[in-house]
Amino acid sequence: MDEAIYHKFTQHDDLRAELLATGDAELMEDSDKDSFWGIGADRRGSNELGKALERLRSKLRREGW
Repeated sequence: MDEAIYHKFTQHDDLRAELLATGDAELMEDSDKDSFWGIGADRRGSNELGKALERLRSKLRREGW
């Protein structure tokens, strides 16, 4: 997933700018149907997409975007 979103966000200026504009905020995939990629209906899911986006945001900053 990390590699896929890296390519997506480095190819789309608008998405990259929006991600970088989140500062240091915690990112969450607010999906009530997916407790792995999102937080799930009970709000206690793994939020793996949110974590991947946070890793990507850090990587983009290190690369000077």
